Amino acid sequence: YQNEAEIGASFSKMFGDGGIKREDIFITSKLWSTFHRADDVEAACDTTLTNLQLDYLDLYLIHWPVAVEPGTGSLFPVDENNVAIMDSKAPTFAETWAAM
Repeated sequence: YQNEAEIGASFSKMFGDGGIKREDIFITSKLWSTFHRADDVEAACDTTLTNLQLDYLDLYLIHWPVAVEPGTGSLFPVDENNVAIMDSKAPTFAETWAAM
């Protein structure tokens, strides 16, 4: 988790002068649980592409089948009892997939 920039640096070396072509590698990434809302999906994907130093992904998945509260500044928002805070306005999976 939270290693996209490091992976991107490796991709840059591999696809630059490492002798490996981007189109020869199948790359998958995942939409994190704080970004399930339709308005957040594209920006989350763009951030992933920037961090990975890529122009495209071959497959983009929903990471977990639950949406947690966005906008808290944390990828793992929890309450005072250390329990995950679910997104009170969570979209349906179909809405998230449509935005993807």
